Amino acid sequence: MARIEILDGVSDLDTIYISDEELSGLLGEVGADLGSKDRKKKARGNRRFKRVQTARKKPGGATIEVRPEETANLTSKAKFERRLNRIDKGIRQELIDGNLTTSDFLVYVIKSVTGTTIEMFRAGDNELEGVSNINDAKLPNNATMLVDSLQLLSGVGAGATVEDGKIVDFGKLDPIIANGNYTFKTGQKTLQENTSCMAFKHEGTANLLPGELKLENPVILQKDNKIVFDIDTPPNVPANTFVMLVMRGVMTVKS
Repeated sequence: MARIEILDGVSDLDTIYISDEELSGLLGEVGADLGSKDRKKKARGNRRFKRVQTARKKPGGATIEVRPEETANLTSKAKFERRLNRIDKGIRQELIDGNLTTSDFLVYVIKSVTGTTIEMFRAGDNELEGVSNINDAKLPNNATMLVDSLQLLSGVGAGATVEDGKIVDFGKLDPIIANGNYTFKTGQKTLQENTSCMAFKHEGTANLLPGELKLENPVILQKDNKIVFDIDTPPNVPANTFVMLVMRGVMTVKS
């Protein structure tokens, strides 16, 4: 059941989709407040009832206006929802209508270091278990994703083949790679350019995984846009070195 508090600020959307069962539960709780002899509860019931009145019927449920939450400590899902005005209008409407929802997701890719520029994503790359979970440098199924953290690690394999890369024990980032820079793009938009890899050179904290960088400005990866993440390194990276990039956040999926 939907929590009654969504009407008073626990949601991060200005409009959300709820099922018929959830709407019935909200109406019951609002009715209890309106029937209370307690003045504060009655006032709260009146305030909530005005929001319930805005509900618009949809198949299997309704959309309802709520008051967005004001907090800096947001989940990835909440960060995504706060940026709905930046994504495709069709996807925004699908989310409001309940046809799409968001789910935790991570993109990962492993590449061998064969020169001083490492292209983590290339057009034509195929999804391959243990190597990457996306095709052609794009998100799956024309999805949209909010990335709120990046993780970059390296390790040395027994050889330089794809199979060698699958079984590398990725630890902290090699100091030579940490001394390099990276560029992050999506579509025609440059998100980070010539940014130091030094931010990934740590062994983890209470709030971060080893090699993880929390983004102060989370990134929206739009559907169909190709992803570019290039790392420029100084020479003399150890032979048979592999790099793993992980992008964590939430992605749109069918409800």
